[in-house]
Amino acid sequence: MWIGLINGVVIVYTFKNTEITNKKSSEYETKSMLYLMGMHPNSGKVEIVIVDCFNDVTGVDDNFTLMLDVQSKNYATFSPSLIGQSLYTLFDNYVSKFNFHDYVLFSKPLNPNYLHDSNLRSFDYGNIKKNTQERIEKKLREVIIKNHKSIDETQFIQFLDEVTFFNDDYPCSHYIKKLSSFKSKSTISDLTYGNIFDEIRDKQSALKNSEIENETISTPKEVLRLERYITKLQINSLIISRIIGVTDIFKCNGIPVDFMIVINEEGLTKDRDLLKDTIQECNSNLSRTLFDKGTSKKFWQLSEAIIKIVRESKSECVYELYDELLLKVKKMPPHMNKISTQYLISLVLQGMDNDL
Repeated sequence: MWIGLINGVVIVYTFKNTEITNKKSSEYETKSMLYLMGMHPNSGKVEIVIVDCFNDVTGVDDNFTLMLDVQSKNYATFSPSLIGQSLYTLFDNYVSKFNFHDYVLFSKPLNPNYLHDSNLRSFDYGNIKKNTQERIEKKLREVIIKNHKSIDETQFIQFLDEVTFFNDDYPCSHYIKKLSSFKSKSTISDLTYGNIFDEIRDKQSALKNSEIENETISTPKEVLRLERYITKLQINSLIISRIIGVTDIFKCNGIPVDFMIVINEEGLTKDRDLLKDTIQECNSNLSRTLFDKGTSKKFWQLSEAIIKIVRESKSECVYELYDELLLKVKKMPPHMNKISTQYLISLVLQGMDNDL
């Protein structure tokens, strides 16, 4: 919430009513976080998601020039009165001095009788029927007047025109699939996707263990010092690590057994420093390819192709698998040279041994 001038100096944002939520609420907050990273129209710009500070989740770019605010609700029955009440935190941010760029109410599908077109998954306030709007606005006005003592009707109507409603009826696995960008969704089992979702949910929930009640900031970027955020880089790292079956794909915690044939063939066993440099270069090339916006999709496509070949091939030889890959993938991502690709093949082979 916002408070007035402090000693005539600056208006600050004060965090109020932060909470620790139950498992079902956490699931919806995680869905809404992954929606911001992979399904919102501006997902390509979202690099950080702030958790339970401005709202349930808020997606931002690196410089906080984009702020997407989300309130998530998992009510089985979402009445117009509850909708109005749930819109309040979004309204509170709308009237703040921080510049938010979208206000999203993320929930289970609204009652079809409330809507002009119930087939839309994402829609604006105009898709809600007049009689339902009246009941929503009645409750929202009550909450605003209770907290703000008065209401600016022009501002009130302008806010409602800015709200996006997102009706979620997807399984948890869908949100991980959208981020992984695999074309063939059968490449990885839904159980694996579900386990990844649960791990992300637990990491997100753990951020709420810190106490931030009554903390204040004067610029949006200051929220980072509260350490309640997750980056897209962290999420993508976790997803690809779990899909491939390696604890942390980008940390050089050992050499994959199947990569030893490459090490011997390239004569790297004779020069320890050169071996270390090569492994570091392979990890760097994987990281650059995944986290470069221009090549990230190609990284997922390459990983998918390797997983498919490893599963279907009769060979477990890195060189033979690499040759098979070249028949399937005509153009490699820029940073993925031969040895880096063979290293990735070795990681996938290792992951298959872990029974992914």
